[in-house]
Amino acid sequence: MNVKQLFTTLAVLSLSVMAHAQTAYQAIDLTPSGGTAAANGIFAGQAAGSLTSAGSSHAALFSQDGTTLDLHPSFLNTATVVGRSTLLAQAEGYQVGSGTGTATNNRLAALCWTGTAESASVLFVPFDHYGAQANAVGGGQIVGQAQSITTKREVISYGPQHALLWDAASGAVTDLHPGGNGTVALGVGGGKQVGYEIKSEASAVVWSGSARSMVSLHPAPYDASVASATDGLSQVGYAGVDVQIYVEKRGRRVRFNYAMLWSGTATSFQTLDSSSFRDTYATGVSGSVICGTGAIGIPTGTITSRHAIAWTGASHTLTDLHRLLPAGFASSTATGVDAQGNISGTATLPTGERHAIVWVPVP
Repeated sequence: MNVKQLFTTLAVLSLSVMAHAQTAYQAIDLTPSGGTAAANGIFAGQAAGSLTSAGSSHAALFSQDGTTLDLHPSFLNTATVVGRSTLLAQAEGYQVGSGTGTATNNRLAALCWTGTAESASVLFVPFDHYGAQANAVGGGQIVGQAQSITTKREVISYGPQHALLWDAASGAVTDLHPGGNGTVALGVGGGKQVGYEIKSEASAVVWSGSARSMVSLHPAPYDASVASATDGLSQVGYAGVDVQIYVEKRGRRVRFNYAMLWSGTATSFQTLDSSSFRDTYATGVSGSVICGTGAIGIPTGTITSRHAIAWTGASHTLTDLHRLLPAGFASSTATGVDAQGNISGTATLPTGERHAIVWVPVP
């Protein structure tokens, strides 16, 4: 049996295992009445994300007591047009994300806040670019990416994406892109930055503050990989393997994705428990708690639902967080975890309405 046949067998068998060992969590809906919201990250129990009302998305902080703080920068608005903004992460008094509006030429801009709407500032990008985004913050560092461009005779040509590292206090920027087709930085912590480089497929990498420090995390048996988050010691993400599946004598190529845990090198990879899920993705890590999302579907590749999940403890025991939500939600994702084990995420109703959620560990 070759590697890809083995992955196919494991994927099919995993769909038949429906029982999970459950870690105790309580789900709290953070969404104000009448709104739709998403939680993209969390720090000290407070979630960072966006709140949409009247068709406009505003960066927002959500507290477990039900209060919401609107951080949408006024400079993105005009008298007739309201801009859009979102938070993707927060830590240690900083919030980061992106925004767009007339002031940014309707291009996505990487933004940083320090707790108020008025504190929002555009992070500097050291080259001509079409758009930028800040994805994560931690340990006084911010990471993200920008789409490079060149302009000649008013014609824009797109270059590679560049992973970027900003100092949160000073705004000083370091270009993490070492050359090639492109890089994206998605997570930061403990002086390490993680993301992926673009080859023929995405390939997971970790940096230590400079372009020259980039180290591949890509596990050799897989076709693609992404590192999504780090706490400085561990890196998490996912890797995918492409399998040719035949249904009624017709071939179809399907990618199976598996949540991954690394400790700084490609050979250190561990595949996290997937149990009953068609695909799994790890999106956040803090010590012994890893969060992510599991996709439910049939082996031929059709995804029917997504569940927020967590792996906890030294054995990385899997918990289906979606099962702890109030009845009625069709799908959910987990997006981040803080030092206390609180997990942020988003749950979606069958109507498409999104709710910001925090899962709180129960002693």
